[in-house]
Amino acid sequence: MFLAVLVVSLFAGVPLSNAWGTDGHYMVCKIAQSYLTSTASSAVLKLLPSSANGNLASMCSWADNVRTSYPWSSALHYIDTPDNLCTYSYSNNLTQALMFLSHFMGDVHQPLHVGFTTDAGGNGITVYCFASESIQQACSYAYKDAPNGAYLSDTYYLSRKSVVNTRIAQGGVRLANFLNQIFV
Repeated sequence: MFLAVLVVSLFAGVPLSNAWGTDGHYMVCKIAQSYLTSTASSAVLKLLPSSANGNLASMCSWADNVRTSYPWSSALHYIDTPDNLCTYSYSNNLTQALMFLSHFMGDVHQPLHVGFTTDAGGNGITVYCFASESIQQACSYAYKDAPNGAYLSDTYYLSRKSVVNTRIAQGGVRLANFLNQIFV
């Protein structure tokens, strides 16, 4: 609940009508940057292009902006499940290919995979993921009472605003945590 209040207080004047569009991504990254350790913050600042002026949030919609330049990246922005199926299965061949590619790309950048023998390449460290949260939220809130092609009114939006705030806050804090772990 604290995270939702934080989002509301930090961004009370920012409209969320276009869901995660530019505003949502901006807020996730703004929250993340505020929770970075000094080491992670320094590393992030070094990686940002000069046009960002030290503001990670200003670059967080970059992946949406380059979809036409990198058409292969479009399908990486979302995961589809069959209508009304409120779970996600990794059994689709394209999904498996994506998961392998993502995994191996992550492996080559994972410092612990070039680490000490005693922790088995980092495999001795437990990692928790949040793979099911979004689909559960989508089924419980986003798709509920919203048939395909429906016009979503202010009433619909306002009834789900707290969920949006919570998910943005969670995304920001988790991104910060991830970056803090990378840049130790």
